Amino acid sequence: MVQTLFDYLTQRNAQLVVHFPPPTYTDSDMWNPVEAIEPWEDFDLASLTRRYRQSLDADTSLTSTVEATEEAGHTVICDETALNIVLGSTNISMVSRALPGSLFLSTGSRIMGDPTVRPDWGVGDASIHCPHPRGICPALVCGDTKVGWDVERAIRVVGNGGYEDRPDTHLVRPFEQLQHYCTVYRTRYGFILTNEFLVLIRLKLSPPASKQRRFRPRRQTVAGSHRRVLSDTSTGTNVSEVSETFSTISFQPKPQDEDVGALEVKIVPWDHGSSRETININLYFLARLASESRELSHHYEPLNIDVEVPGKEKRKRLDDSTEQSSGRGSRKP
Repeated sequence: MVQTLFDYLTQRNAQLVVHFPPPTYTDSDMWNPVEAIEPWEDFDLASLTRRYRQSLDADTSLTSTVEATEEAGHTVICDETALNIVLGSTNISMVSRALPGSLFLSTGSRIMGDPTVRPDWGVGDASIHCPHPRGICPALVCGDTKVGWDVERAIRVVGNGGYEDRPDTHLVRPFEQLQHYCTVYRTRYGFILTNEFLVLIRLKLSPPASKQRRFRPRRQTVAGSHRRVLSDTSTGTNVSEVSETFSTISFQPKPQDEDVGALEVKIVPWDHGSSRETININLYFLARLASESRELSHHYEPLNIDVEVPGKEKRKRLDDSTEQSSGRGSRKP
């Protein structure tokens, strides 16, 4: 069935049946507290649709994978792993297929330049290769999955200020974790997927005049044996080897030394009804924006300015991409 790319990206999500115990969240004393959370005002469906209209108006033979996932019985969610299966087979896969050129949205292992910093999902460009034996691509966007996370309550906790000593501090940990991923991988863009929402995030640095960090109380953490830093299991890769490997490229992961002043946030509901404001179209927009520019800054040009980005819909086959890359070597962005 031929339809426009916009129609393809604005179809319904899978219908989930969720059963899970009270959630627990990863914690690490390496993460900085979230200073502030603000609405991401200019991440707007209408203006971004205009920006990428040439691509979105193009016909496509791509079809939704939602019904196949439902028929396979994968939509009963009892833990984060089950949710990741649904996300990977529907939202992540569908958006990645829609992205132009060599852009992709895939598991975080594709963009994992530091084995201690492991997002669940990542956007990258397969034509930009890091000098790494596993074919890692630089991170354009970092993403994570959280089941049963009350994001709206987490935002209220940050808004009340000084949340470190509050009993509901744990609700802010997903924001802290994603903030850490993005600063290490030097990208302003991130997202968190839950069984109820997509949370789009843009990091905004503190203004240059206020670079000196405000005092933050030292976080009290449990013993190291009980504190998880990784999103999944540990790896046998030597950290020093990765650091040496990445030392010659501009995407080199680095310690979190950026002073993030605020997280700009937009929340998109899983159940969008008749609205065209879907998770998939917004993930598509986030990936496209990150491919244009993703450096951290204290100020960004408005997204709603009248710009139309030319469409580049022909995707490279894996064998073509590999052959071209091996012919010209890795390139810097």
